[in-house]
Amino acid sequence: MIPGLKISLTIITVLSSLIVGVLLARWTREELKPGRKYLKIAFFASLLATVVLFDLAAFKVLSMNFSLILALTAFYMAVISGISLRKARI
Repeated sequence: MIPGLKISLTIITVLSSLIVGVLLARWTREELKPGRKYLKIAFFASLLATVVLFDLAAFKVLSMNFSLILALTAFYMAVISGISLRKARI
């Protein structure tokens, strides 16, 4: 597959999942309130995983590409759970 096309499809997929996640959080606010405790756990676990994985990349424990992909995935999960936490508060 053409590298530019692969990156473009990845960006479109990530952005569309972010939009769908925000819409789901808006439409199901009553479901977010009981799950607030688990959203906090997911948020802080994702932030911790992001920091640890960036450190593993910096100290060359894991390969740079692999750890950066995992770290960005964990950061994306932190963003999504943070948005859901904010929506649950409203």
